[in-house]
Amino acid sequence: MLQGDRKYFGFGGNVFFSGLVSFFMDISSEMIYPLVPLFLANVLGVNKSMIGLIEAIAEATASLLKVFSGLFSDRIGDGHGLRNFHP
Repeated sequence: MLQGDRKYFGFGGNVFFSGLVSFFMDISSEMIYPLVPLFLANVLGVNKSMIGLIEAIAEATASLLKVFSGLFSDRIGDGHGLRNFHP
């Protein structure tokens, strides 16, 4: 082991801090997600039916991207490169 390599809870520094960043990114997106419809309705004045349409398009896009990224990962046989683009 190199002098600068430290272990954090049994993980290497890169793995531990990547996980920590991912954790805080997930928390921040989960905190903001419920506020988007309120922002659209109250600040931008978007109609409630349009907010529903926006949400439906976002969910459909996310689902389709999951399907196609899964197919692509299966086709190339190794999903390690795709893991870097996971939201």
